[in-house]
Amino acid sequence: MQRERVTDNIYIFRSDLYVQVTAGLVMTDAGAVLIDTLMYPEETAAIKRFVEQRLGAHVVYLVNTHHHADHTLGTCFFPDAHVVSHRLCRDLLDTRGRDSLIAMQESSSGLDNIHLILPSTVFDDRLTLSLADQTFELVWSPGHSQDSVTCLVVEPQVQ
Repeated sequence: MQRERVTDNIYIFRSDLYVQVTAGLVMTDAGAVLIDTLMYPEETAAIKRFVEQRLGAHVVYLVNTHHHADHTLGTCFFPDAHVVSHRLCRDLLDTRGRDSLIAMQESSSGLDNIHLILPSTVFDDRLTLSLADQTFELVWSPGHSQDSVTCLVVEPQVQ
């Protein structure tokens, strides 16, 4: 997995194991916001270790940008995080996501310890999240997937 520091408090993680899928991390004084996870447990576990051991923080919010497994499988590694998504993402995780996880676990023993976590906060068109001094604008933006959301980090350094 590759890690890139974008600003003083924003990191991007890119998978080396699955089509260069990415996850984002924004650090605040009150903890971290993780935007998606990665497909394979070892990569998401590495993100968790980085946040907890290197940065000395915990993930407070985890945003699922859409229901695809390469962005949501690792959600279960953050049991204390408040999970946020579009309403349709939650519905699709609860149906297709469950079926997909069962099929993947039947074909790969490396996913045995994965379990589905459904978002506890959902929205329809847009949602503003705030954590410490940081604001996040989540906007429904169907395209790649009908349940996709875009996360805008409202910060002077991000253009």
